Amino acid sequence: MAQLASAQLSLNMQTHKLAHKHEHVLLTANEARVLSFLALRSPVGAEYYEIMEVMGIDLDHARQNTLEAFMSRLRRKLVGFDRDELTLQNKRNSGYALKGNLIIKN
Repeated sequence: MAQLASAQLSLNMQTHKLAHKHEHVLLTANEARVLSFLALRSPVGAEYYEIMEVMGIDLDHARQNTLEAFMSRLRRKLVGFDRDELTLQNKRNSGYALKGNLIIKN
């Protein structure tokens, strides 16, 4: 579950700003939705199709590489944060999981 962490890593769902200490990164609305969904599903994670549904992607016409490209861009945005604080993990060709504590602010 998304829990309060000592590092105060937070995601503001209105501004799509991911903040940690004195640093922040702006996310797209889709990136913020996916990150909050994975935080709520932590540590289990989510299957590919569940993440694509959260993104609003038509599952009949989408390809897995669409999701992989999206997750790769999201990972690049998270590079500035300590990997021990927040990491996107691939779940053996079935989906993704978020490692770390994230506070979701509405």
